[in-house]
Amino acid sequence: MEIIYLDNAATTRPSEQVLKEITRAETELFYNSAALYGVSLRVKNEIAHSVDIIRKKLTRNNCGEIIFTSGATEANNMVILGKVTNKRHHLVVLSGEHSSVYAPSMYLKNQGFEVDFIPLDSNGSADIDALKRLIRPSTVLVVFGMVNSDTGCMQEVEDIVCAIRSMSKAVHIHCDAVQAFAKFDFDVDALGLDSCAISSHKINGPKGIGALWLRSGVKLNPIMFG
Repeated sequence: MEIIYLDNAATTRPSEQVLKEITRAETELFYNSAALYGVSLRVKNEIAHSVDIIRKKLTRNNCGEIIFTSGATEANNMVILGKVTNKRHHLVVLSGEHSSVYAPSMYLKNQGFEVDFIPLDSNGSADIDALKRLIRPSTVLVVFGMVNSDTGCMQEVEDIVCAIRSMSKAVHIHCDAVQAFAKFDFDVDALGLDSCAISSHKINGPKGIGALWLRSGVKLNPIMFG
């Protein structure tokens, strides 16, 4: 039976080009990139080249740090659990977000942390006035998705960032850009974001690979050690 696949927003089939590159990497570039022998330097350079490609796709200034992860779930958790570290910290999250944002936020809320959710209007967009009212001196992090994975609603990122910055210059602004990356152009630096999560399997890459863009100088408490 022929299958007509219409669920590419959830996950995509890896392209032939990607599969060939994975095979090349696994057979020719399996060496330890941190080692001191000659071929390890080649691996290190290839990783640096990959970082450069991804960073340039995210920002024209080629700025910030790229941290490879097992996917956007890890990237989102790294930011939420790495920024909200004591119960004096306040977290603000857009309603209707992916479980990789909602679940760690609710975990913190259930542990006694202060967490608020930005309401949506009838179109699924963030209620900007409500967002402004939620920001307070203890707010350390605001998290939202650029494109909602269920409704397809595209948030007005500039309006969200402007609203936050009108209330606080210190709040860390994190965006889950999984459904947007490589589907349309945006510049995380120009938008004023502090971090951004992306994932490979949404754009014809393999599952189990993602990345976190982190603005230069921004520090996160680790959620894994060693």
